[in-house]
Amino acid sequence: MTKNTANSELPQPAKGDQGGQSPSRRPAPRAIWIGRCVAVGLVILLTAVYLTGLHGGVDEGDSAELQLFSPLQGICHPPGYQIEVSFGKLFSLLSIGESIAWRINLMMLVFGIIGVLAIYGALVRITGQIVPALIGALILGFSTIYWSHCLVAEAYVFYGAFLLGGVYTAVRFVQSDKGVWLYLTAFLLGVAVGDRASELFVLPAFIGLYLAFGKKLSMNPIRIAAAAMLFVLPFVLSVNFFLMRNNPSRLALNDDALRDAILTEAELPHTPGPAAYQTTGEAIRYCLGLTWSEHDEFNWRDLAGDLKRYALMLSGFRALSDRSPPANATVRGEGRGTSIGILGLLLGALGIWSWRRRYGWVLLGAGLFAGNLVFFLWHHTWDNLTFTIPGLAGLGLLAGLGAAGIGDIGKIGKKPVRRALMKVCLLAAPIFLLVTNFNVVSRSGQNDREILNRNAKIVATPLPKNSAVVCGYWGGMTLRYLFWIEAGRTDIRVIICNPEERMAIVRYFDEKDRPVFSPVRDLSPRSAKVARRITPRRFEEIGLLVVNPSMVKKLLEAASQPDPKSEPPPPPPTHQSDPV
Repeated sequence: MTKNTANSELPQPAKGDQGGQSPSRRPAPRAIWIGRCVAVGLVILLTAVYLTGLHGGVDEGDSAELQLFSPLQGICHPPGYQIEVSFGKLFSLLSIGESIAWRINLMMLVFGIIGVLAIYGALVRITGQIVPALIGALILGFSTIYWSHCLVAEAYVFYGAFLLGGVYTAVRFVQSDKGVWLYLTAFLLGVAVGDRASELFVLPAFIGLYLAFGKKLSMNPIRIAAAAMLFVLPFVLSVNFFLMRNNPSRLALNDDALRDAILTEAELPHTPGPAAYQTTGEAIRYCLGLTWSEHDEFNWRDLAGDLKRYALMLSGFRALSDRSPPANATVRGEGRGTSIGILGLLLGALGIWSWRRRYGWVLLGAGLFAGNLVFFLWHHTWDNLTFTIPGLAGLGLLAGLGAAGIGDIGKIGKKPVRRALMKVCLLAAPIFLLVTNFNVVSRSGQNDREILNRNAKIVATPLPKNSAVVCGYWGGMTLRYLFWIEAGRTDIRVIICNPEERMAIVRYFDEKDRPVFSPVRDLSPRSAKVARRITPRRFEEIGLLVVNPSMVKKLLEAASQPDPKSEPPPPPPTHQSDPV
């Protein structure tokens, strides 16, 4: 049997133990020092690159929801993201940056770097080699999907950091058989699943790792029970946080509760918000994401299109033709830029071949990709490419294994200098990703700066007291953040609803003699044209139009009064003022 040089720095498996891995020797002090220095350099490099493109404030949709609910400790859309919101609260209390929204964006940067550092540490432990580990880590860190979600508030790199932390601790457990690493693995994977239950799809990768190395591991009933309890604990905490925070009188939920009450009185069908879930069973379903079932089905008609988009993104064949999309464009649903890249995929294939006799590590990387691919194909949404971070992590792990196994090609392994030069040349893979993806993922371009300037104008323009804004979800969360957090205007109601529900909401506030606005983007061209005729200019300039004509005269009178910008914000309204 030809000797495999992919792991030459570590002891080789015993004969007949092709799937096993002998406990590693303690690395030499010099090797430990070099590995730690490279890890520090990796953190500095990623921090510098990510900070350059970090979004400077509040975004839209789900991102704005996390930026809003972190300081308010609210409940996001299913599965709720209670763990992430709790961490977001801590980051919101930091005294750095210009806004709370920026601090939540910074949290994504921090957890994104933690994830890359974890896969680097795992590869160093598996291969005993630094350069291949660095290649695999950077291939993940500079992939568009991963990189883009390190620049603005989102869920993906947050739970990804715990998942990759679980990969690292699983490697430590396999190599040491120490219970502490098993328990850490269970807890970290439990946090990833507790924050987003879709990560259940990748757990078979860890089961495969255990099956490959199980003969060398002590898995008694006590260890298994303790690990199971630690795995479930984060989800239990998440459900309890949901029940404690699920109070419709709290600022984070009161406008959704008011909307539900208005629509119920108007006898309109609608999807209730989190405040409607009161029992533990309902809370569990919500935190598992089971109440969001719009796209949870396999559809053969979507299969070819989804696979094509995924393949184009993985290969990088679009990189040169799509380097400069609009600055506000993201990789969501479009597959812009490159994740992993063709060289990374070739390295992954080489990793599977060169590590086939130590197949436990191959099962881990391939299992992460395969389990995530199943979820990707099953959960058909317009932005389902954003769900592929666990799969990209698996490919990054395989690419690192392939870079370590480069010596198995031909006569390269017989020449140490040639082998070392070949591994250094493989750094071209992450460098290609860095150069071609930078403009694609950056969230600090001209268009983003213009949006931030417009948001600043919205905060500075005083809406009449007790105004209401009726809008859709995508921009509604942004407006809630701007009014409630930045401007301190908790008297303003921001009612997020569907177009067919808008008239019932407007009628409710019109009967109470309260001005109602709507963003231009949420009105039809005809409605926007009519609304512009009756909207004072200073409100139109910030993109808000009056939609209840009965208030126009009062608005015009208010516009002629001295600008109350310097006045302190009014106190929060009592909730008894809005009975239905």
